[in-house]
Amino acid sequence: MLQESIARFLLQRKKPSSSQRGYGGWKSVRTILIVGILDENWNLKTWEALYSLLNSKEKKVDVLLFDPNLEQGERHHSSFKIFGKKSLNLFGQPKGDWIRPYQSAEYDILFCLAEQPNLTIQYICSRTKADCRVGTFDDSFSLYDLVLLRPSGMKPVNYGSEMLRYLQQINAA
Repeated sequence: MLQESIARFLLQRKKPSSSQRGYGGWKSVRTILIVGILDENWNLKTWEALYSLLNSKEKKVDVLLFDPNLEQGERHHSSFKIFGKKSLNLFGQPKGDWIRPYQSAEYDILFCLAEQPNLTIQYICSRTKADCRVGTFDDSFSLYDLVLLRPSGMKPVNYGSEMLRYLQQINAA
């Protein structure tokens, strides 16, 4: 419990990294980072389907997935970076060189598709430079520019499609 309190303090102490540009509409989006957790709702096939959907829009898509059941530090996947608890420090923050390319890059959109608040995911999202952050609701820490709730009956892939639809509509305005 003390670890979680310290981790939450460290997270809230720093302002999220952002760029000067802001969201310029879907047509200007070139790079996307998706951050999420592997679990029973969001399994590997679901993530692959969402990745294919966004990749078909001719965008550069990077995916970071936290697998709480992964015994090693990292697992190889052809399109994703999958990491486990051994890739994190005592407070749930990423440790090692594997995170640097994601934190030094600037993304047009960051999609956080973790349905339950998770300090590791929140930390990664807060330290990544992004013009627009889209995520799920977490009342303990205001991090996102656009927040969407997934209705309990909606499949995860449809939820990702819904986020994409909203971003494309914002472009039309």
